Formats: sequence, structure tokens, C-alpha cells
Amino acid sequence: WWNLFLALIVVLCVEPALRVEGLPVYLVLLVCLVLIGAAPFLFEAVLSRLTGRLRSLDYVHRKLVQVVRSVRDNQSNVALLIEFAVYASLHFALSLAVIYYCFACVGVAPSLAYLALCSAALNLNRLILITPGNIGVMEFIYAWLSREAGFGATEGVLAALILRGLAGINLLALGIMLGGLPYLAKYGRRKRAASGAEQG
Repeated sequence: WWNLFLALIVVLCVEPALRVEGLPVYLVLLVCLVLIGAAPFLFEAVLSRLTGRLRSLDYVHRKLVQVVRSVRDNQSNVALLIEFAVYASLHFALSLAVIYYCFACVGVAPSLAYLALCSAALNLNRLILITPGNIGVMEFIYAWLSREAGFGATEGVLAALILRGLAGINLLALGIMLGGLPYLAKYGRRKRAASGAEQG
């Protein structure tokens, strides 16, 4: 939510006239912010009315009540909110830098407002899963946004693929740094033993 809020601030400060498919980007970001912020409360209200009628929704209702309570409890903790805002702002700045790097790799230099829009799209892409790992979805979104910005769809797809590759390399490096190398070695030994058993 905070990343979308920061993207909205950047778009309003840098390029408020930015449009995608004729719609003002700040308005789209504002609608997304309101929907994401209100979604747990709306779902909890709807499910509280359906809980007695549909027993299969009881578990979902209990979990949403926990989410709503934790959101309400955390809103009163000012120190936690400040810490969260600082870390989320750093994440947003890093996200802008990485997206700029991905577009620079394909020879495109997008504006700061466009980078904020791409960062918001990336965060929404992580939130709403359509395909496993949203393979193809992020590439389609970046191609569409790139075409709208006048760069060309190919540059958007290439930037999204570079971003996906960087995320995979980052995940692998973090896994190895956090002690995953022995597990990879054990997996390799098991695989060699299984292939040796099949051949023998």
C-alpha cells in the first residue's frame, strides 16, 4: 500500500498530466489505493453477513477478522508505523533504481513518473496472482506501459525479462548466503544416485 502511495505522490509531483489509455495515472493509482486499503474491511463486513448461511466461509471470515484486528492494532503503534514507512520508502527507491537499470539495459531512459508507475504495476503484479509466478503477466503489463509511453512494446518485454532474471539471481544468491548450498549439494547427490540406479 505504501509503495502505491509513494508512486501516487511521485506522479502528482513530477508529471501529474501522465495518462495511460486516456486515463490520468494519478486517478488510477488513487482508486487502487482505496480498493486495497478498504478490501479487508469490506470483505470482513460481507463475510460476517454470510457466515451463518455458508459454513464453508467460516475459516475465511475468521482469518479476515484477524487481519482487520491486526491492522487496527498496528495503526495505534506510531513507532512501528514510522519504521514501516522508512523501510517501505527505501524499498520504493530501490525498486525505482532497479527498474531504471532494466530499462537502461535496453536503451530507454524513462521519466521518474513512469518509473513510479512501473513500480506500482510491479507491486500490484505481486499482489494479484493470475498465472504461477505471474509469468507472462508482468511482461504483458510492461509491454503495454512501454507502448503507452512511446518506447515500444519490445523494450517493455525485455526490461521485464531482465527484471525477472535479476529477481531469480537475487533469490538464488540469498538462498546460498542463508545456508542453502548444502541442500543444493544434497539434491545433486540424490539426483546422481537416482540416475545411477535407473541405469544399473
